Formats: sequence, C-alpha cells, structure tokens
Amino acid sequence: MIGTKFNSEVEAYKSYLDHAQLCGFSIRKSSSRKTKDGKRLLMNMYVCSKEGLKDAKRAEGKCYSKNATRTGCKAMVQFQINDALEWTLNRHDDVYNHRLVPSGQRHLMRSARIILKEDVEFLHKMVESGIGLTKAYRVLGSSLEEGDHLPYTLKDAQNAVGSLKLKQWDHGDVSFLLELLDEMKQKDPGFYYDHDKDGVGRMEKFFWRHSRMKRDYEVFGDLVIFDTTHKCTMYKVVCCPFTGINHHGQVFILLTDKYFFTDV
Repeated sequence: MIGTKFNSEVEAYKSYLDHAQLCGFSIRKSSSRKTKDGKRLLMNMYVCSKEGLKDAKRAEGKCYSKNATRTGCKAMVQFQINDALEWTLNRHDDVYNHRLVPSGQRHLMRSARIILKEDVEFLHKMVESGIGLTKAYRVLGSSLEEGDHLPYTLKDAQNAVGSLKLKQWDHGDVSFLLELLDEMKQKDPGFYYDHDKDGVGRMEKFFWRHSRMKRDYEVFGDLVIFDTTHKCTMYKVVCCPFTGINHHGQVFILLTDKYFFTDV
C-alpha cells in the first residue's frame, strides 16, 4: 500500500519479494538515486525480472544468441528514503505482460532462491567428509516435511560451497594447500607430493600424485603427453599435467613424476 514505511532496505525488499512470490514473478534491483556526496540513498526501485527488452544492437555480430527473457514488464515498486533512513513506498505498479509462474514452481524463481549460511556449512562439512555434494543436497531435501522444497537449486548449492572454499583459500592459500595435501596423504598412503620455494621463502612450484595414477602409469605408460597450455591467471602460474590414454581410448591424468605449478 502506498505510504507504507519500513525501517530498513532489508524489510522493504523482503516485503516486495514476498508479494512477488505470492503472485508468481521474480524481481531484481533497478535504478537508485543518492545524495550529491554519494553517502546516502534517496530513492530505490525494484522491478520484475522481465522488465525492459533485449538490446538487439548489442547482439549484432555475435556468433551465438541467448533466449530473450525480457518482455518489457511494467511491474515495479519505488521507495523514498528520508533522513531518518525510513523507506516509504511511494509508487507501486502491478501490470504484468507475461505468464506468472505456477505455485508449484515458484520456489525455483531466481529472487526466491536463498541458501542459508547454516546449509552452506552443512553441505561443506559433508563434502569434506567424503560425501558427494549431490547426495548431501538430497539429504537436506529429505529432512523437510512432505510437500516442502529447498529454497535453492543444486547449482546454487555448488556455487555457495565453491565460494566458501575460495574464502578459505583467501585466508592463507599456501597454508591451506599444504594442509589439504597432508589430509590427502593420510587418506591415501600412496599419495605423494613435494614443493619448492624461492630465495625469499615463497612457494615456487609444487606437484602431487595419487596412488592410482602410479598404477595407471605402470599399465598404460607407453604414451605420455606433457601439456603446458593450462594457465591459472589468478597467480600467473602454469599448470603442467601429464596425461595418458587407457585401453578404452580415454584420456586421463598420469602424474607419474610431477604435476607442478611454476612461475611464468
């Protein structure tokens, strides 16, 4: 209702998100306006995810094209923010020009998919324990009451767990790597790794090999390919895997001697 006040952006956004969920459409943030010094919001707008139209000029000359999902939908809300940081609804249009999502599929809408921190930590612990992420995702889903759904997809879970792993690396990449290699050594007695440091103590290169890779080399070591075309751009290093071909004609990794990263 026009004139409704909210104490924060979170409350204002959730209010429209709940409305969109009930109606059957996804939403996203749109335009906003700030004070001249850029320190405070004056206006913020949320629109239907199908607002606007695909820019045909930007697609010219591309060798591929994506399916057009924008329909020019006019559904939107606009909030005015005062000096007390109160969010007041001053505009609301409920005009749709597209089909609304059926009730049984609304939990899959992009704006409705929210993965809780507790779920991410649970999934990550399951993966660290050797349980596949897909199976862990199903375990979470089976714990719900009949008819309920997880408010996110398997892909969302994969992205969230991947982001958590990256954060762990950010807190000490080399230390985390060595701890990971030590854990792999404990799980696989035939696992082997080594690393070299430069003159100032920084890791310069490292390599590792699983026990299975050694066995594969003993059986299929007639042909070994050394490839240096892979590059990790974040650390400006080259990844050099040894690969081979088994009796089914399948390519697999053979780390018979080294699998190392070295400075470019």
